[in-house]
Amino acid sequence: MGDLKTGDCLFMEHIFICYSRRDQNSALNFKESLENAGKDVWIDLEDLPASSIWRSEIRNAITESVAFIYLVSHNSLSSEYCQKEFEFAKQAGKRIFPILLAGITENDIPENIASYQWLEWDGSKKGLNLGKLITDIETDYELIRLRNQISHAARLWIDNDRNSSYLWPEERLRIFRFKFRNAAPPLSETEQEFLRPEQNRIIEELSDDNISHQRRMAVGERLAVIGDTRPGVGLRPDGLPDIVWCSVPHGKVHIDKDLNTYEGIESDHSVNPFFIAKYPITYLQFQAFVDDPLGYNSSDWWKDLAEHPDSPKSQRSQFINNPRDNVSWHECVAFSRWLSFRLPKDALPKVDEEGFEIRLPTEWEWQHAASGGDPSNTYPWGKEFFNNRCNTWEAGLNRAIAVGMYPDGMAPCGALDMSGNIYEWCLNHFDSRTVNIKGSRLRTLRGGAFLHHSEYATTFARISERPEVAWDTKFGFRLAYSIRKNIE
Repeated sequence: MGDLKTGDCLFMEHIFICYSRRDQNSALNFKESLENAGKDVWIDLEDLPASSIWRSEIRNAITESVAFIYLVSHNSLSSEYCQKEFEFAKQAGKRIFPILLAGITENDIPENIASYQWLEWDGSKKGLNLGKLITDIETDYELIRLRNQISHAARLWIDNDRNSSYLWPEERLRIFRFKFRNAAPPLSETEQEFLRPEQNRIIEELSDDNISHQRRMAVGERLAVIGDTRPGVGLRPDGLPDIVWCSVPHGKVHIDKDLNTYEGIESDHSVNPFFIAKYPITYLQFQAFVDDPLGYNSSDWWKDLAEHPDSPKSQRSQFINNPRDNVSWHECVAFSRWLSFRLPKDALPKVDEEGFEIRLPTEWEWQHAASGGDPSNTYPWGKEFFNNRCNTWEAGLNRAIAVGMYPDGMAPCGALDMSGNIYEWCLNHFDSRTVNIKGSRLRTLRGGAFLHHSEYATTFARISERPEVAWDTKFGFRLAYSIRKNIE
């Protein structure tokens, strides 16, 4: 390849030669020898203003090189520009090969160069043996090539004000993160930031009040594709549901009648401290129950329940991080029994009392968790409805989306999605405070859903349905880890 002049620097793989203008003959001899060996060379042969060179061609050429050759002489050691090039190459993680020209002894080598493996050369074509140098340059060549891709892409991203359109998708990022997990020299801070998991970036978007409901839905779907790494959404290493438990303190709750029919009974409840899941059970988590040979099809979990379906109804939106929908109250109870048996103790909160169990929350537990025990909290976040904090009819999505897409809608205990997205089955009967597993009396649902207006998504609104109903795409559930006396 011939000389690369100003403006010709493209993304290509080459060897960069750093030299002083006073050593140009030696530099040209070195360039010719490398090219005769089949190597592409970048060497600056023009006397352009330093600012122009440094800000564009030189920086680009060093970044995209597979090796940085430094022709060390008294001239280059005293050259401000050579020192800038050398320091930039170090920062860029380039492999640096000092070549000591005639007149330079080991004692002349500065400390910042002496740590590199160097060669001596008299400046003539005959005195240059490139064999070992080329072997060293070609060692781990594939990693060098990939490193240059990272450097180039990261620089484009920075040069374009960190525009997200210049970032790579996670499918590509994870390959590069794996290959450079123990990079030597280590990746620069900019390169590490560029390689940050896409999951982290798009999850951070969710805290922005200004992003649309449609974007929140898209973030959830993208996480389902590339892997939703949030704790509490997927599975543990043993294949069981990973549940994040939120602590709910002692308190008192008043239960009103149904919002529209005024059916049911008003009642007051004292709630002992318990734990509630941060998210509703997801499709992936419920599927672990279905796929377990000792799970859905085992009669052990269906004792005293009015029905044991042959198989669950189909999920409407089969994204793994969506809440499980089309699920009956009976299936929720069976799931909680299965998980109580299968989940190891170290996956549960530590408690001092006996009698804690995994189950559906009662609606007084649910309401206490959603409101934080403050009856003035009409919604989990406070008194007023904010359209950007939940997925109700006002959002216009007309479907459930991934759990946890509205972090600003968090309840005081830390639980998410307690307003909107899907209704959540509760343990107790609708028309009394009793908790009898047997029979087909109406059960309570709480929280509102994507198809209902915000008035149904309050902390106190309640509706009812028969426990065998499993064909409603707006019905799901979350779990509690609670003491028995909360339902006695």
